[in-house]
Amino acid sequence: MYGRSLQLNTAQESPGMTSTVELVTQIELKIRAGKRFAVYCLIPMFCESWPQEATPQEILHFQFRTYEFMYKRIAKAIQDAGVPDAHPLDYLQFFCLGCRETLEGSQHTAEPTSATEGSLQRKLNYSRRYMAYVHSKMMIVDDEYIMVGSANINERSLAGDRDTELSTGMFQPEHVTEEMDDGTFKLPFGDVASFRRSLWAEHAKSTAGNPLLDAPESVECVRYIRGVASANWDRYMSKEVVDMDEHLMPYPLEVLQDGTVQSIDGVEKYPDTDAAIVGLSANLVPDLLTS
Repeated sequence: MYGRSLQLNTAQESPGMTSTVELVTQIELKIRAGKRFAVYCLIPMFCESWPQEATPQEILHFQFRTYEFMYKRIAKAIQDAGVPDAHPLDYLQFFCLGCRETLEGSQHTAEPTSATEGSLQRKLNYSRRYMAYVHSKMMIVDDEYIMVGSANINERSLAGDRDTELSTGMFQPEHVTEEMDDGTFKLPFGDVASFRRSLWAEHAKSTAGNPLLDAPESVECVRYIRGVASANWDRYMSKEVVDMDEHLMPYPLEVLQDGTVQSIDGVEKYPDTDAAIVGLSANLVPDLLTS
């Protein structure tokens, strides 16, 4: 996920996709107005192809720079508004999905040594973990509106003169957001809200039925979901192979109070690979092909 970013190298053209700017602008407006607003983004751990190759590394580097651009702006808005005890992650979170299973009951029962020594497959045979790819193109807004489509967030899908795409948006007129007398808003509880809760339970079943999920914009819910995801990441990274019955994990980058985004100490590369999580900008691939 990446888009137009002032943090990108000024010598190169910034990606034209502006959805990231729109998201962070909405967050800034709410912070300065003293209102809560939270964005939860689910993306693949890395893009298609082997992540250590030049093209994916360039794409991942653009993604990293976009995150930094977004979090820097959120951090500044927090500072300008003087919001106490607030962190950029309280407003914007990125997640990915991971799978891990023991040999018992698994369809993958190959001996670890059956793959070539030093190969990624051999490492995976031992660690028995891998990311789950996210193909869905979906957005849920305020438990009121849901949009599901076929278009990827890239130029080929969105330009309008290349791929043919379709999308549908849905809401229930009897289930819309209500503004209360005190200026706060009450989220609806219709089919869209039920679907959102069901989806979260699918990725992290321990969240099912928790009343914090009734207010997904609240800092309590944001931090709760982050805690659940972090516990899943610990299982994913553990030396002991375990069966993961939850798959939601925080995207493996550290976000500091001032909006700085950096590698997590000791997790500079995607597990079992030689691919840098922050990517690498190289001159081998034209920026036009990766941005």
